[in-house]
Amino acid sequence: MDRSKVFNKGIYEFTNKIEEYNLESENEIVKCEMALIRKELKEKKIKKKKRRLNAIKMIYINILGYEVDVGFIEIIELLSSNKFLDKQIGYLAFQMLYSNVPESSRMIINTLQHDLDNSNECIISNALTVISSIANIEIIDSLAPTIIKLCIGFNEDSIKKRAIVTLSKLYKIQPNIIIINPNFMKIIEKQINYEMDLGLINSIVLLLSEIIKKNPIIVQPFGNKLVNILYNLIHQKINKEIEYHEIISPCCIIIGEFTESLKHFENKVALYLINQLPFVNTMTKRLILTCLIKLAKEFDCIKPICYKACQMMLSNIDVEVQQRAYEYISIIKNNNYDIAITHLPEKTSYEQNNNKTESYDTKKDDDQFLNQNISQQIHSYKNVNTKSINITSSNQKNYKGCIFFHSNSTLELEKKVKYIHKKLLTQNEGIIFQDNYIQIGIRINCSSTVETALYFGNIKDQILPVQLNIQTENGLPYIIQNNSFTLQPKKQQQILCKFEAKQIFLQAPILQFSYLSNNKLNQCSLSLPITLLRFAQPLKFPKQIDFLKNCFFKTTVQTSLKLLELQKILMSLNFKPLPSSSQLIYTTMIINIPIIVLINTSNSLSKMEIASSQMSMSQIIMDLLSYILSNNC
Repeated sequence: MDRSKVFNKGIYEFTNKIEEYNLESENEIVKCEMALIRKELKEKKIKKKKRRLNAIKMIYINILGYEVDVGFIEIIELLSSNKFLDKQIGYLAFQMLYSNVPESSRMIINTLQHDLDNSNECIISNALTVISSIANIEIIDSLAPTIIKLCIGFNEDSIKKRAIVTLSKLYKIQPNIIIINPNFMKIIEKQINYEMDLGLINSIVLLLSEIIKKNPIIVQPFGNKLVNILYNLIHQKINKEIEYHEIISPCCIIIGEFTESLKHFENKVALYLINQLPFVNTMTKRLILTCLIKLAKEFDCIKPICYKACQMMLSNIDVEVQQRAYEYISIIKNNNYDIAITHLPEKTSYEQNNNKTESYDTKKDDDQFLNQNISQQIHSYKNVNTKSINITSSNQKNYKGCIFFHSNSTLELEKKVKYIHKKLLTQNEGIIFQDNYIQIGIRINCSSTVETALYFGNIKDQILPVQLNIQTENGLPYIIQNNSFTLQPKKQQQILCKFEAKQIFLQAPILQFSYLSNNKLNQCSLSLPITLLRFAQPLKFPKQIDFLKNCFFKTTVQTSLKLLELQKILMSLNFKPLPSSSQLIYTTMIINIPIIVLINTSNSLSKMEIASSQMSMSQIIMDLLSYILSNNC
């Protein structure tokens, strides 16, 4: 965000005047400023920058305790802008100035509905925050169905969390909101039983705590699960340090972006951040280091603190934290802070740390590994002690979903793993597995090849020797960085692997691993959320679309999902809409085979026709989409 667009000279001069004078002079300054704002608002063509500036001034005047009775229409115009900055300021001004004005909320219901349907995660979050703040019966009646869909639909976990928290606030006003969707409580029960994201579980528990106050009977099915969650928290079986998919602290982002606003407090803030480094998760460690280097750029007194923090992180188990610490030390030594505000490469070589207890002499550089060509498929390693699963049966016709085996498996664990597998087929990161000893997270980067980072976290206070292998169909060769390593107590290990689709394949690759705990061998096999759809690329041959529309090789999928949700899923799978067409057409290309999806809607059903130049390709795409859109795991 360009800070000059918000914190410009006009606002600084106005606020400085207020601070310099006494109360009587403050009254005069505010009256003059309000008169100037009224005059500018009467202009027919007021610039957007000026509209934003006036909105911020009115917010400040309101905070000082003065009445603001102008600018309502201008704030509504800010809300209707396509720019996120305009919306952000507009929503803040509306909440501060006009939320208590009778029937004012009616003016922004359409804007809120439009923003909830947006594909931008920040805009949706902004709208949900405002709804939580100004909720009333009118807003609930109009927007509740959309919020319910965000809670249980195909959305990122961050959106689901915020939507569920918003719903818990709306429930206080209108308890009947949850009966809009008759299956809502069943879906929420399924989520809390199978979900591994602690933040999402926390949001659901917050909603249930409100429901139980007014209708305890419908919360009874959640009793055993809630007791298990409480037991795990009390006995520290849910480890936040290993928690992979955790929310990053937003205060670090704010501090990093607006360092000049911390004058006279910079030392206190920097010391607080460095004290938090040992206790936060990996993602937050990276964010804190970036925040400190930006503070060091603005304040010389922060350089020693930033240097100390980077030295601490050179021995971190996470390679990306190490590389960031190494590069920031180089920036401080060379006194060249300009590159600190640009995007630094995520995977570069890093300096060997003399204090490391674990040797990285034989570990390949991440970039060098991922740039390797996959010349031949690696099927297995002889020293991996896991159960072999046949995924290449000649008579298989359908996608099996998640194939799962665990030597100490329970029905609950199997259902949870399969539920997460289906959920992650349309997402690029998350937790795929957790038992009493190990938690596994995954991050996927899709292009012509699929680069995958697996994060093995040790939950226990004991060393766990781990061996792993990946089993794939013949059309999906791969390379893996390491197949044998030792997990230190409460530490994390990153393993990279790379897949390349040489020909059409149906079933997902299977991760097989074993580990020793208390002299007992534990074995596990589970499918990775990598299918043929991960290799989707933009269509290179647009002229083939007319041929494909009339292609003989067509298959059909029906779904009860709303059109907007269906389009969102296709976009997440790298299907691109065809803007010039009169029909709803989405195109993509996999292994140089073009594919189009034609969408027809009638009543409550949507029908997708999938066409390809190869019958086998269209059938597999149909099968995968049917599985993703189905209600059963």
